Amino acid sequence: MEARKKIINLGIKSILLIGILMSFSQCARRVKLSNPGSYKKVITMYTSNNQSITSPVMVQFVEDAVKEVGKNKINDFFTISPEVDGKLTWDSKSRLKFMPKKKLKSGENYLVTIELDKIFSNIPDSLKTFTFEFKTKNQNFDIQNIHLSPIKDSMYFLSGSIHSADDLELVNAKKILSAKLESKPINIKWNKLGNRNNRIYFTVDSIPRRIDPQTITLLLNGDPLGVDVKKEKSVKVHALGDFKLTKAEVNQDKDQRIILYFSEVIKASQDLEGLIYTDKGEFEMTVYQNKVTLIFKEQISGDVKVTAERSLVSERNYRLQERTEKNVKFEPIVPGVRILDKNTILPNGDNLPLVFETVNLHSVDVKITKVYQKNILQFFQFNDLNESYRLNYVGDVVYTGKIALNTKNDFRMWNTQVIDLKKLIAKDPGALYHIDLGFRRSYSTYPCDKIENENFDPSTIHIDKNEKVTEENFWVKYDTR
Repeated sequence: MEARKKIINLGIKSILLIGILMSFSQCARRVKLSNPGSYKKVITMYTSNNQSITSPVMVQFVEDAVKEVGKNKINDFFTISPEVDGKLTWDSKSRLKFMPKKKLKSGENYLVTIELDKIFSNIPDSLKTFTFEFKTKNQNFDIQNIHLSPIKDSMYFLSGSIHSADDLELVNAKKILSAKLESKPINIKWNKLGNRNNRIYFTVDSIPRRIDPQTITLLLNGDPLGVDVKKEKSVKVHALGDFKLTKAEVNQDKDQRIILYFSEVIKASQDLEGLIYTDKGEFEMTVYQNKVTLIFKEQISGDVKVTAERSLVSERNYRLQERTEKNVKFEPIVPGVRILDKNTILPNGDNLPLVFETVNLHSVDVKITKVYQKNILQFFQFNDLNESYRLNYVGDVVYTGKIALNTKNDFRMWNTQVIDLKKLIAKDPGALYHIDLGFRRSYSTYPCDKIENENFDPSTIHIDKNEKVTEENFWVKYDTR
């Protein structure tokens, strides 16, 4: 009994000791972060949260800190925790850049300390050290865009893509995705071209069709990369001769369409008149492989029933197993705007047309930011041509205003619009201009009870050139949803 008490007491002491050690460890990690407001005369920008694991750590100073760009013997005033091996250089005379040799860890908090008194001689004692924290993105994965298409010789072809929250290399994508047909593993082919840093495309070809239906299972497991993600998606492989209408979907991207997917390649030579029809609207039909697309000639809305008759024939001369009806719905498209070309332009001609598309809008707000010629190199340190990170450090807003859209088009569909920018800005051949398009709730033509637009008169809309141009004024005007 006495021995048992000693064991219990020893266990309690061990637990207390572990608790004390954990407490000291947490205290050691608690470092007071600097107040950025106190450093606004010294530092204009630094890396913050939601950082990609491939991005460098950047600090931009107000004044030049060195005479020699690229100088890298400067590690005595820069520390990062957890410790990361990398190269620290002056990316410009006023910008510090730390590039890790390997990717950072996903979802990790990093603490950076810079001893400013070792860079600038006139730093007050209260600002000698600048400490900030940033966090890298939490990694996540999903399987999207899965399509199963029949091909000749009784085979199917499957395509899809892995989408990730942060950078994903092809070599790592191969580690987390597997496929099986029933219980047998099958080979995945990976596209080497067309991939992005957060999207990897794959295919599974030569999938044999049998007398009985089968199932392809795609398994996504993030364990090899230390990511807690496990997902599974199943795709049905139809049996030989199992000719069915498998899916009907609506597409309103440019015009109004219904796309029908079949389990077999459609015989293109047959006349589809009377074999496929709807209960409303006139349309034209196109056939490609196992898809039949109905392109409507006029605007329709609401529920639509599409029917495929048993007389429909596949390329292998199978008839549709049964007369099939599918119900789809054409919902009003929510208001939107999208720029067709890259949203940063360089003026290089007499005309400056900005081409974009809108739907269910009668007006848009425009904001134009000018990046000065002397700051273009600094802009490209943080951005590609179509990006806009930290624009306020390299340019100024030179125009904000409301633009009326072309009233001859049907607002309910995506329509191409053009703005002549030379009417809005004074062209500077050495500058770069970033264009932002947005809209407010009152600009909507969306059929909603909460939006009163029945008495809307397009002739009353004008370009507002007298509005005060400020960053705050432009963004405050927006409604948020």
